[in-house]
Amino acid sequence: MPAVRRVRDAAGRTSWTVVDDRGVPIAEIDDFLAYLQAIERSPNSQRAYAYDLKLYWSYLQLRGLRHDEATAEDLAYFVRFLRRPSPDVPLLTPSAAVRSAATVNRILAGVSGFYRFLEDRDGLPAARRLAQRARGAIHAERALLDGITGTSFSDPIIGPRLRLEPRHLEVLTITQERAIIAACYLRRDRFLFTLLSTTGMRRGQALGLRHSDIDTRARTVRIVARDDNANGARAKTPKGALLPISRDVARLYLDYMHHEYGDLDNDYIFVSMAGPTKGQVLTLEAVDALVRRLRTRVGFGGWSCHTFRHTFATLHHRAGMRLEIISHLLTHGSVNTTVEFYSHLDADDLRQQLVDHGCWETA
Repeated sequence: MPAVRRVRDAAGRTSWTVVDDRGVPIAEIDDFLAYLQAIERSPNSQRAYAYDLKLYWSYLQLRGLRHDEATAEDLAYFVRFLRRPSPDVPLLTPSAAVRSAATVNRILAGVSGFYRFLEDRDGLPAARRLAQRARGAIHAERALLDGITGTSFSDPIIGPRLRLEPRHLEVLTITQERAIIAACYLRRDRFLFTLLSTTGMRRGQALGLRHSDIDTRARTVRIVARDDNANGARAKTPKGALLPISRDVARLYLDYMHHEYGDLDNDYIFVSMAGPTKGQVLTLEAVDALVRRLRTRVGFGGWSCHTFRHTFATLHHRAGMRLEIISHLLTHGSVNTTVEFYSHLDADDLRQQLVDHGCWETA
């Protein structure tokens, strides 16, 4: 089966490739990934495309197809391949799917981008043929293919799409956040999760921080969009941002510097503390492994670094902070993004609103 490989050039820049069973890069995918790098797509986006196409190539191998032979029906069965826990297990309910509808649509968008690239470069008719076939699909298995045109490629998905489930954001309680931070053995990790908890910062923004970005006297942290982070972390904030930090965060940073960082020589704030990688920049994979260990220690799962961001936004919204302020703190490019994610109200929110507006005497 195909596999994804990470490649570093002489300058330390990271790129991705997909190799076949013999370990040889798959030429069409390699060309597409090189194109994404040339147009300066983020390393995270390039990595996601690589894994999307690795899945697609695996599916094509299972069906004995070449990429330029695929039809609309094949893409519909690709959706089944992505959703089912195994080829022999029927998918009875959406909740049993191994991938969410949003994840499947993202993967399909990656496959669509690959086909559009080949169409533009080589005149490969597969993308246009897929779209034209989709318009006439009426079989139940292909009812997913609505809204597809055969003449426009502005739509990010040219094949099937799934109807999205209602969005539900997991939110931690303050007690749970404190338990996670208390379960950290290293000062570095307590500083990291306190920073995420009190700023709503993205994991990639935190791991890309340099010492010059934090000012403990002014109690500020500057988020800078950099394309050359050694760990592939991305700020996803082209304009950058200057955010306030609490006294606790400033104190934890200084404590971490004095007791653990010491004489280590690195521009990055978050570095490895032990083993052969000691002193090297902390990687995304290392943080994911840390989260898995912490889930075991605290005894509850269902959370990630990004859950701290959702919790930060949701708690501030419930406390009455204006969405435009939350949007600025989250470094969203548009307040509309904040509204889409955090203007929701669950049953407890609605109950409290009824009490606050005098409709109910007590919750």
